[in-house]
Amino acid sequence: MHKDNSKERKIEKHKKSHQPLDSFYSQEQRQQEQKLEAEAKHRKTVTDTEMEIFEHLKNHTKRY
Repeated sequence: MHKDNSKERKIEKHKKSHQPLDSFYSQEQRQQEQKLEAEAKHRKTVTDTEMEIFEHLKNHTKRY
């Protein structure tokens, strides 16, 4: 039985013509995107640290 790979061939054929969206950004937009990513990473780090502190305090204030 022959498998139809036309969809896969079409994807491979046009794969090289696709460009990432950030290649269409202006320099200002790239800087803004990097700034937002840095802020999100910082926010995640702060949240993770707060959760570690919370867990630590929770474990040390348990009533037995």
